[in-house]
Amino acid sequence: MTYGIDFYRSLEQQNTKRRNDETMNAMNERQMEDLIKTALFEGPEETEDMVAQLEEAHGAGEGIEHVQTFEEAGILTCNKGLVVRAFGSEFQITIVRSR
Repeated sequence: MTYGIDFYRSLEQQNTKRRNDETMNAMNERQMEDLIKTALFEGPEETEDMVAQLEEAHGAGEGIEHVQTFEEAGILTCNKGLVVRAFGSEFQITIVRSR
């Protein structure tokens, strides 16, 4: 019986390692947050500089691959938002009006 538990534990560890390896070079949430903030407040030149830095860090040619609304992406939600694929990661950015 212990064999079964050890086997599944081993599979879980392998899957976790694979996911970590795949996302090691991917864009993270903080970088996406900074990119959006820069795009909204700093302007096009600073945004281009930031994208160039991200391309250098994550591999040239990756860049912002795709942007869709939640509706276009088929996400079943009442919220408005965007699905953004960039630098090897996918993000769901929800838009909520606060006032």
